[in-house]
Amino acid sequence: MSSPGIFAMEEVAIIGMAGRFPGANSVDELWRNLRDGVESVVSFTDEDLLAAGVDPALLADPNYVKAGTVLEGADLFDAAFFGFNPREAEITDPQHRLFLECSHQALELAGRPAGLSRSDRRVCRLNHEHLPSEQSVQESPGDAKCQPIAGGHRPR
Repeated sequence: MSSPGIFAMEEVAIIGMAGRFPGANSVDELWRNLRDGVESVVSFTDEDLLAAGVDPALLADPNYVKAGTVLEGADLFDAAFFGFNPREAEITDPQHRLFLECSHQALELAGRPAGLSRSDRRVCRLNHEHLPSEQSVQESPGDAKCQPIAGGHRPR
């Protein structure tokens, strides 16, 4: 057991929150869906699965579950807005693209200006460390110059 005062306690206020979920494009929609018992798992037909590239032999397996969730709009990333060229956008993991979009939306909902505050730098640093481009691999994360995501840019 540690003695009091060893660890500094900081208060935290959540002032902006964003997320995209199957069947819900915002945190508010997610809560509404949970409250109303909305089912976000969908059943897929064999035709849907074949068109998505599922092996026909797998469809015959009785243990294969033909259901899942769909995240609408995951293919609508605005690469130019975040300063990505088309090749970078293509090779960037879709989860990372959604993270950038949600980060930007959370900062907007929080009323954050486009200036670079300490917390913006933390988000920016996190984004820089996870970029899969050649430039980010070659640069040291400590040398990164960050631009705020709220301003519509990614770190360079």
